[in-house]
Amino acid sequence: MLIENIIKFQNGSKRKFEEIMNEFSTLIKFLSKKIDNFSIENELYLELFKICEKIDVKKFEDDNFIRKYLKVCLINYSNKLYKKYNNNNEIINSDICDLYNNSSLTSTFDEYEIYFFDLISLLPKRTQEILRLKYIQQYTDKEIGIKLDLSRQSVNKILNKSLIILKENIIKNSII
Repeated sequence: MLIENIIKFQNGSKRKFEEIMNEFSTLIKFLSKKIDNFSIENELYLELFKICEKIDVKKFEDDNFIRKYLKVCLINYSNKLYKKYNNNNEIINSDICDLYNNSSLTSTFDEYEIYFFDLISLLPKRTQEILRLKYIQQYTDKEIGIKLDLSRQSVNKILNKSLIILKENIIKNSII
């Protein structure tokens, strides 16, 4: 379906680009939020437009490959924008780097990961790091404690407390 939409877009159907935009809107909003500049959202959509105009869909086996390619392109472009607007060579932040590094063309960077990082952004940085290590990188409580110089019990306490906060937030916002 994505490949078909891109082909139809390249053949003049501008409505098909709306469908492509909808598919990538969650990622683009997430990247804009991480850059902390929602005007960048338009630039990311424009970049998606340019890529879709030029991309040779024949080089991709199926929708999943082209989808993953476009996601990586958008992440790279958001890093370029971040550098441009912040006049430095840092990239967005560690969770984007980790997602990028873990998003090879065979892995999935999907809405659930985006939602996870968006949700934990409400918590303090240290708590975010603990959650990321536990649920994304699959560290044990003991390994997290060693890495962050905390006891295993402290890690467990922080995890339990943060999960209660996140659960309350999900229920309050009627997300589930």
